[in-house]
Order: sequence, then C-alpha cells, then structure tokens
Amino acid sequence: MDESEIRARIAALELELEMSQKKADQMHEVLDSTKSHYDQLEKKYDQANQLLRNYQEREKELLSREENHVEQLRDKDAHYTHLVTQLKERIDELEAKLEEMDQRRQSITNNELSDLKEKLKDKLEKRDEGLAYKPGGELSHEDKAVMANMDAKELKTTLINNNHITNRKDAEVSTWDDDKYSSSCGSPVPRISEPASPALPHKFVHRRLLFPLKKKYATNENEFWRASYEQIQGLQVLHWTIDDVCQLLVSMGLDKYVPEFTINKVTGAKFLDLDGTKLKSMGIQNHSDRSLIKKKVKMIKNRIERERKLLEKQSRSRVIAQGMHMQM
Repeated sequence: MDESEIRARIAALELELEMSQKKADQMHEVLDSTKSHYDQLEKKYDQANQLLRNYQEREKELLSREENHVEQLRDKDAHYTHLVTQLKERIDELEAKLEEMDQRRQSITNNELSDLKEKLKDKLEKRDEGLAYKPGGELSHEDKAVMANMDAKELKTTLINNNHITNRKDAEVSTWDDDKYSSSCGSPVPRISEPASPALPHKFVHRRLLFPLKKKYATNENEFWRASYEQIQGLQVLHWTIDDVCQLLVSMGLDKYVPEFTINKVTGAKFLDLDGTKLKSMGIQNHSDRSLIKKKVKMIKNRIERERKLLEKQSRSRVIAQGMHMQM
C-alpha cells in the first residue's frame, strides 16, 4: 500500500471515530435525561406510596370508628329494649293494682252508700217529729233539703270525693304555718282546706276538690291549682312511694329521669340515700341535674331533722306539763 492510501484510510478512520464520539455524546445525553426522568418517576412513586399508606390508615381508622359506633348503638338498643320491657311490666302491674283498687272502692262505696241512705232516711223521718240536732256535725234544714234532692249517683260521687280528700289530708303534715311557697309558674299555691263533711251540700263538696294533691300528666300548670310539694317534704318522704318520687321529679323539671327512677324503684327512703355516685350509676350523667337532686335531698333531710327536733320538743313539753299536773 502506498502512502496516499494509508492517509486516506486514516482520514476515514478519524472521521468514523469523530462520528462515533458524537454518537457516544448523544447517548450520554440520552442516558442523563433518562436518569433524570427515572429519578422524577421514583419520587412520584414514593409520594404515591405515602398517599396510599395514609389512605389505608385513614380507612382503618374510619372502619374502627364505625365498628365502635355500631357497637354503641347495639348496646343502647339493648338497654332501651330492656327499659321498655320493664316499663311495660310496671304499667301492667299498676293497671292491675288500679283495677283491684277500683273494685275494692266500688264494694266499699256500695256498702257505705246503703248505710248512708238508711241514715238519711231516718233523719228525714225524724224531722217531722221536731227533734233537735246537735251543732257541728248534724244536718241543718237547708242541707237536708239539698241531700234529699240528690239522686243515688250524686250521693255516691260525694262519698268518694270526701274519702279521697280525707285520706290525702291525713297523709299531709304541715309543721310551719308561716311557710308559703309558689308554683313554678309564679302563681301562689293555695293551701288545702279541711276535709268536706258528708253534711255539706253537693256543690260545696265540688269546690273543695279544686285543690288536688296529685294532678298527673297536666300540660299546663295554669289549668288547675296544685298543692305545693314543699309542704309535705318532711317526715312523709320516708313513706313516699315510687310514684311520689317521680312526681317530685316532674315538679323539679326533671321528668326525663322518671324511667330511671322507676326502674331502680326509688322510694322516699332510697331517695334520701342518693349521692353523686349512685345518681351516676343510675344513668344521670348531667352534672347540673345531679347537683339539683343532691340539693333537694339535703333540703329534705334538713326539714326532717327540724321536724324531729320539734316533735321531741313537743314531747318533752307534754311530759313536763303532765308531771306538773300530777304534782298539782
């Protein structure tokens, strides 16, 4: 080979090398751009994985909350079902007692009605004979005329209402005569009058019935006059029934807790033994309501203590008076 061919060949190889170098540079650029793109994709992948993990954790948390909420709803449903069952049993028991009391009252009323009619007939027969009547409990001429005009139904109503007022009056103790209370609507509460005598005319007996001691399920306190519970919140509380305690709750504006007190059979003695722990265990979670009930319990206990001291003082006074009378 001569020198010209060698040079031509070297030039061709140099040109080829230069082209290969350019291609290599281009490949390096492509590789660098590919690496950069790969890094970007890897960052996005990491971000996507982080979001996925966050969503999975949030989903687990929501599922856990939902399960807890469903469990709470099931517990409440079971509790209220049990509560409704007990209330139905209590209602059935009260209805049975009411029916029994109605039957007993009907029987007693019929007997007393017969006796009263006989006595009235005898007194009307003696009127023509000019017999004198003793003052205080006997029938006057006007009362006899009214009673004579009464039919059997009116006489029966009068006897029932008189017995109701007399029984309620015997259960009431009023130690302090100067205590005056008002109802929740701000109107003064009238005192209970003395029991109506059977000799009173029928219209006056009904006037006495304007003061019921228990007026349940009234929607408006202005519809009737109601005797203040404060007048009977003394020693009588020890003999209160469940209904009396529930009526006290209604007068305090806490009628929403009547089912709890009924289910737990809270009588007057149990009511005086209530404290914050027992109230909370009964389901009374509101702090202000618990404070109101505890305040009422404390007030009744103080009143009972005052009444006991007054009774002891009166008993000692009677003993001393009897001793002085015996010495004289």
